Amino acid sequence: MCLVGIKPSGTEVTDKILDVIASTTMRYRCGVGFAYKRANENVVHFKKKVDYSYKELYADLQKLELQAEDEIIWHGRAATHGDISDSNAHPYILGEVSFDKNKLTTEGSVRNTGVFAHNGIFNIRSNHNPHLSDTYNYGIEILTKPEVIELIKEDPELYGKMYAKYGWAKLAFLFPDVGIRYTTNDSDWIIDKELGCIFSNSGYGNSRYYDIGGKTVLINN
Repeated sequence: MCLVGIKPSGTEVTDKILDVIASTTMRYRCGVGFAYKRANENVVHFKKKVDYSYKELYADLQKLELQAEDEIIWHGRAATHGDISDSNAHPYILGEVSFDKNKLTTEGSVRNTGVFAHNGIFNIRSNHNPHLSDTYNYGIEILTKPEVIELIKEDPELYGKMYAKYGWAKLAFLFPDVGIRYTTNDSDWIIDKELGCIFSNSGYGNSRYYDIGGKTVLINN
């Protein structure tokens, strides 16, 4: 099972939160990525890769010196569809279409669109590249439509009911103009009041285990 994490505006970026985000690398060896938006900028920055180490991700986050008003989403991938590759890590750029997995953007910034991350499985049947993930194929089918993007911004709960019906899904979006949006009701997500963060499931924080391809494997100490 994948993991989506959300640090909303108003939550202080503590060492504990950086640890929780960086610890995603210990559990999810099929790809880890994050995106952030500073409160005083209309731009979303992101980075994702398969071989992220705890130390590298923690250092990348720490040097950003993010503030409480800034927003972050992050993702740990447990592959079910598509290759294990940097391109198949989340988040994806909304509207980016390429059937070559090696041409998808893995690090950069966006101003005119947003990024998204997904926990779940989409039952998409298409002629798209089988080396790409179900999430990416869903993005091509649904998230390239302007009317869908506007609905996500205005009413993410309604969007979830209308367009996330292709499978079990929790999605988080980060836009340059409106910031974070996420699907389904709050009760379907875990709200960690101590951290001030939101999670798609309980698979966050330090752990001696990680999930790869649906198998839980013990990490050697």
